[in-house]
Amino acid sequence: NQKEISLTSVKSEIATKLEEIQALHSRVKELEQDVFLAEKRLSEMDSFKRKSELEYIKLSDELV
Repeated sequence: NQKEISLTSVKSEIATKLEEIQALHSRVKELEQDVFLAEKRLSEMDSFKRKSELEYIKLSDELV
């Protein structure tokens, strides 16, 4: 009887830990997606910055 209680307790603990692991795994995937989107936005911003700098140089040359 005691063994059954211990086994049930261990199974319950394992199930809880498995749920925690799955939740953490999902969170990691969400964070990886956030990083991907942030890197994409950063790349777009860098591209826009380069275009702006080139346009600024072009306009400066026209003024001179």
